Amino acid sequence: MAKKNKPPKEAALDDFKLPRGSTFFRRFLKTIAYPFFRILFPMRVYNKKEVKQHRGKPVVFAFQHRSNTDVFVIFMAFPEFMLHFVGKESLFKPRTAINRFLRSLNGVPIRPGKNDIAIIRHCLAKLKKNESIAMFPEGRRNFSGEDALAVRNGTAVIALRAGVPIVPVVTNRRPRPFKLTKFKVGKTIWTNEYTDKNEISAKLRDDMAELLDGFEVKTRIKKWDKEPVQGVRAVTFVDGKLLAIKRTRGDEQYYVLPGGHVDDDETPRAAVVRELKDEANVTAEAVRVLYKSKYRDKMEAFYLCTYQRGKVSKTTSEEYILNPENLNVDDGKPFGSYEPVLLDVEDLSNIDLRGVSIKQQLIKDIKRYGTHLTRATKYVK
Repeated sequence: MAKKNKPPKEAALDDFKLPRGSTFFRRFLKTIAYPFFRILFPMRVYNKKEVKQHRGKPVVFAFQHRSNTDVFVIFMAFPEFMLHFVGKESLFKPRTAINRFLRSLNGVPIRPGKNDIAIIRHCLAKLKKNESIAMFPEGRRNFSGEDALAVRNGTAVIALRAGVPIVPVVTNRRPRPFKLTKFKVGKTIWTNEYTDKNEISAKLRDDMAELLDGFEVKTRIKKWDKEPVQGVRAVTFVDGKLLAIKRTRGDEQYYVLPGGHVDDDETPRAAVVRELKDEANVTAEAVRVLYKSKYRDKMEAFYLCTYQRGKVSKTTSEEYILNPENLNVDDGKPFGSYEPVLLDVEDLSNIDLRGVSIKQQLIKDIKRYGTHLTRATKYVK
């Protein structure tokens, strides 16, 4: 009787094995390279006594993620811990020096949605060995304290399953050569006091926000960034396609990004989430502001929104009830129709997506960053 072939695993744990000489390499960094690195990247850790109680014990560190150099700085700031971390797959290109370097620092490539289960198992196995995990709860690089509030549940899931505490850590700036980088350690979050991952994530988000309050380096705020936001638009990708609203006015047909006005009693972040639900029946999380631009003397903020759930479809909002196809308004011109659609990002240059300057900048950023669009806020004229 022939044996049945076993289905392939979601991700082979062999992919997470460290290269030869990794232990020696880590020791080399701690002894030889450590003094030179500390001169190049001076750093100071506040409330480090909170960390001492966890030496030799399994713990999950939740670090704010500002730069791709965070891993190296963290390794040097907390040399007494055997830290393991996960990073985006694009950094771990085979047969490259950076791949070997990151793996020697106990790095593991993550492919969102593809090897999640294997990553969780890997982290749990390391925690059982009384080693520690360094995680970035936002899931991506962020450039401001407001963005640090977008905490995902991955950190909470691993800590809750392993029954280990979480230690939140924030920084005052992006690490730069010869500039002092400060770390502030928060109070330990004991996960055995919780049963729900969402509660842990909410606690972690609030603690990190409190740590950041007044701690960040004061940067010169540009004039355009001081102006109040009166309108919002959503840059949302669903299955790799851009969510847009198809508008028809008489014989004219074009596309716009979902969005609208900010009400007096809500924040811009809440407004863009509401508009997505009203116009496209989609629930999403507003991650960060990608662009700001003026439209009819009103400042608009374009938020990168992470799709969560919902089928893209028409809803019962004003756009679809009060403005059906060919409805005439007071000026006698047909107002037209609305319809939420998904656009192929490869065809954006051939699509009439308004406004043009935002469309051009979006195309450039998608080519450079992909649909994750990790970048600081940019003003687009």
